[in-house]
Amino acid sequence: MNPDLEPIHLKFPLRMVFPQFDSTLTELILTLDHLRDKKSWESTMPPNMFSQVQDVFFLLESVATARIEGNHTTILEYVSSKINQPVTTSSGIQEILNLEATLSWVEETAKDREIPMRRMYVQELHRRLVQGLAWYPEGEGDSTPGEYRNVSVLIGSHKPVDFTQVPDYMEDLFDFLEEERPARMDLLKIALSHHRLVWIHPFQNGNGRTARLFTYALLVRYGFGLETGRLFNPASVFCATRETYYQKLAAADRAVPTGDDAPLLDWCEYVLAGIHRETEHLSQLTDYAFFSSKILRPAIRQTRQGGEITEREEKILLEAVAKKVLVPGDVREMFRFDAATVSRLIRGLRDKKMLVPTAPNARSYSLQFANNVLLRGVIRAMGQEGFLPIPNEP
Repeated sequence: MNPDLEPIHLKFPLRMVFPQFDSTLTELILTLDHLRDKKSWESTMPPNMFSQVQDVFFLLESVATARIEGNHTTILEYVSSKINQPVTTSSGIQEILNLEATLSWVEETAKDREIPMRRMYVQELHRRLVQGLAWYPEGEGDSTPGEYRNVSVLIGSHKPVDFTQVPDYMEDLFDFLEEERPARMDLLKIALSHHRLVWIHPFQNGNGRTARLFTYALLVRYGFGLETGRLFNPASVFCATRETYYQKLAAADRAVPTGDDAPLLDWCEYVLAGIHRETEHLSQLTDYAFFSSKILRPAIRQTRQGGEITEREEKILLEAVAKKVLVPGDVREMFRFDAATVSRLIRGLRDKKMLVPTAPNARSYSLQFANNVLLRGVIRAMGQEGFLPIPNEP
């Protein structure tokens, strides 16, 4: 018999767990499944504004998941690096740049159901995350990017499977994800798969980052992605309570050899409760009235107070927030200036990347904040409203 076709025999195969009917976990499953199946997600955000918020969430997600692994780069340090575009990039910044680029890749690929989420996908995910980084322990890279580890390791008190068993255990994980089950079980499969990938520890380094982004890929695949008009920051589930995250993982680790379902059910409840919390909380940011009054306007005022825009520029940007689409006539009406002066003011804000044409060669403009100094104010305002995945920042 061809050894490649022989059945995989595992000492601890991945298994589904089933909550009690009247449990909190069952209630979370039903609630989240309802949110996923909602045909119309109420959003009043203009498309160009939503895409910028998506960029901000990729930024926040990238910093947060790096911080879980010990990267000390702050959100505002990373924001400054993006605005100033330094010639040299620190290892901490490069790690976050990798995360941000990989998130965009996940968004593009996870929607395509023709792409199987198996070995090649996870290995490519890992390769993108660690490329260009110094090898561990000098940095957060891996000496074999995108390849399963070829050595045995010890992670604290947890001894992952021997490297010779990694391929079989990973195939078991992929098979588990592809098992035909009712759709309401999808989130249980995602939660259990996150733990299993970390438990296997398939790579020499970068396993936590890979697990969290693979979890995000699965959420996109199963209908919780940003393309539906929802905002979701998966690192918030883990980063806001980093110690709890590791405690729950450790408890689930101990349950694998014993066959005890209780810690695994507790782990699933922890993950799903975090997803529910974030989904409900971040739905506010799809309400343009909330976003403009609580985030954009304070951000513009803070930028003016910092001396980075003039009083006139502040008024023009605030008008752009109010109108959603700004035309030169709006500026003439505000100041009673001639056309040449209005053009000069608008050109100045375009040069600062704060106003962009709504279409090529259009003479109508919308606010831009994701790639200029306004981003600092947006991040601060989001922090004041409790939307950052890392507590007490910036």
